[in-house]
Amino acid sequence: MHLHGDGHTTKLGMLELKAKDTIEALGIYLDSNVEWTPHIYQQVTRVNKIINGLRIIRRKFNTRQLSQIVTSQVFGILYCGIATWLTSSTKSTDFKKLTWLHYAVSRIIVGD
Repeated sequence: MHLHGDGHTTKLGMLELKAKDTIEALGIYLDSNVEWTPHIYQQVTRVNKIINGLRIIRRKFNTRQLSQIVTSQVFGILYCGIATWLTSSTKSTDFKKLTWLHYAVSRIIVGD
């Protein structure tokens, strides 16, 4: 389990506990309000790195091969746990980021 961000410190005897903005456990990122925004941002960052790599190598593959690469590398990241975190409570800005990623990946596949 990893804690991220800055917060206040609480002492419990000799143990020092630090409050953090977000927590990561089993690949899921949550903030102190138990919202999915940190998780979505983390996944957007991961997919953006893949998209940048695909832009470099896309000319070496045909459309079918690019589609397979995207399916295995991008959609696995975006859709892992989607039934849990993509709900009506998902912020519209987060949803727009995810929509943009789909658009960017589609453009790479079709060669735009």
